[in-house]
Order: sequence, then C-alpha cells, then structure tokens
Amino acid sequence: MGVMTISLKKEDEEALRKLAKLKYGDKKGAIAKVIAEAVKRELTGQEQENARRRAIEIMEKGWNLKGWKYKGRDEFYD
Repeated sequence: MGVMTISLKKEDEEALRKLAKLKYGDKKGAIAKVIAEAVKRELTGQEQENARRRAIEIMEKGWNLKGWKYKGRDEFYD
C-alpha cells in the first residue's frame, strides 16, 4: 500500500469525509476506500468508453466482404 498526500478545497474535503462516514462509518481507512472505489469506477468507465469508440470505428469502417454475395438465407441452411 502506498502513501499519497493530496490537497483538496475545504468543501471537497468535507464532502469526502461525509461520504466516507456514510458508507463506512468511523472505520479506519474509510476515506481510502472511498477514493479507491472512485478511481476504479473512473478506470472502468474509461475502459468502457474506449471499447465503445473502437466498436463505433469498426462499424463505420465496415467489412470488406470481397464481393461475396448470396441470394438468401436458405443457401446457408439445410
């Protein structure tokens, strides 16, 4: 576990402490847990956003099927 020192505006610090107390009570490490959860949530959101962008790029680019054509679905099924 690492140690970090951060500076927050007074109102942000108060909000963080209030949130930690609401979620975890007066337990030791409550603030660290709230911060860790927020970081994980942000990273997960970024990963989902990146995946969404990649999917949209692929869809916009389309697929090159090299002129392969078929008449209907029945060509593929017995």
